[in-house]
Amino acid sequence: MRKIEREVYLKVLDTLWMQHLENMQHLREGIHWRSVGQRDPLVNIVPNHKNSLTDCKEICERKYYISYFQLLRLRLVMTM
Repeated sequence: MRKIEREVYLKVLDTLWMQHLENMQHLREGIHWRSVGQRDPLVNIVPNHKNSLTDCKEICERKYYISYFQLLRLRLVMTM
């Protein structure tokens, strides 16, 4: 059972990490345009990055539990 939990968690984490990296790329591009507009890029990127990482952690936990319980339900149905 622990192996299944680990696999589900790693799959969810991998998917969300790739999304997070894509979001950071979009944020980096947005920061470039802010710097063109004569604004300090660091003032804009630090709060956005912290919020994004916190959101990623919360979503990861939520998706893990959803996926894990769906898998348990599927295993239960298959054993009946």
